[in-house]
Amino acid sequence: MLKHIFLKFHEKNEDYPHVASTMAAHENIAKLGISSQFTWGQMTTRRQSGISAKQKIEIKNQLANGETTYVYFYSRIGEVLYRAELINVYDNNESAVYDNDFRNLVPSYYRHLCGQTQFTTAIPSIIYAYFRVKNLELLAEGKVDVEDAAEHILHYDRSEPILTIKGMQALLYVSDQGIEQYLNQVAIAKVDSTVKKKKVIVVSNEIDNKKTVDEIEGANEESTSGETRAARKIDHKEANKNKHSSGLISERLVVDFEKENLIRNGRADLALKVEHISQEHGDGDGYDILSFNLDESPKYIEVKGTKNKRNTQFFITSAEVRASEKYGDSYYLYRVFDLESVNPSICIYRGDANKHFNLTPYTYIAR
Repeated sequence: MLKHIFLKFHEKNEDYPHVASTMAAHENIAKLGISSQFTWGQMTTRRQSGISAKQKIEIKNQLANGETTYVYFYSRIGEVLYRAELINVYDNNESAVYDNDFRNLVPSYYRHLCGQTQFTTAIPSIIYAYFRVKNLELLAEGKVDVEDAAEHILHYDRSEPILTIKGMQALLYVSDQGIEQYLNQVAIAKVDSTVKKKKVIVVSNEIDNKKTVDEIEGANEESTSGETRAARKIDHKEANKNKHSSGLISERLVVDFEKENLIRNGRADLALKVEHISQEHGDGDGYDILSFNLDESPKYIEVKGTKNKRNTQFFITSAEVRASEKYGDSYYLYRVFDLESVNPSICIYRGDANKHFNLTPYTYIAR
């Protein structure tokens, strides 16, 4: 069972009244710095240096083994719950805390405390431990949503929901039980509320002329047309968030479309069997949705969504191409356009992707 870190924080720090928001100051570092990183300094008014040796060794071993270890940030007054991936943890007397590269990841308002181990009249609080993290995300906001999410974050030793622990310290160790499923359900519920306001229109089936598509290992995202791509700085965190949102909306639209079609044609029994595979099993199967034809034969559906109009290029993974070859006429690619409109449109392609698209290799492995 993985061990994660749970930190309580105050959105307003009375030692630094000019700072409007503790978390916003750290978020600004992530936006301006490298790879969405920042360093969080955990403060204390007691003589303390670092987290306990036992806990530090366990956390470091997890990181060394490539285990994704999280730091949860909770503000009771602010009623917010964040999460970030832990990169490393440091004591306040380690040599690294004196390096400029390290200090630049600490918000400027308390950067002067890096390496400070002694209290003075002017310095009533010091940092006893530093947590370098990346990819901060807001998990929940508002008392009810925060408490619901925190039900899946358990005290590591007691196995009780973390917010039920009385006299809760500012730093605790936790395990997360089912939080990914919970967050996924919340995301789907939000998307479904959007999907219910839309009505898809099938504009074409089996378009004969081949389209150019980039074949890529990995992300399912839109491609720009043409061979020349101008270099530009990309907010990858925001781009991935938008991509995930568009993908999920597209998939839920198709799930509803398939169920409604089956019910309308007297096969409500099959509608109950439609599965959102990518949400339940991940993306490794090469398709997103399992549906059925009226004769009960399976439909393996891959969904590609875009906010743009038709004829926008898109990425398709090698796994998806292989699935289209494997399942043949049982494989369908649903291209969903105009996602932001009330009436998104769908083009449906059936069978081997090679029949419908000119596949262009896009990424290479360098050895």
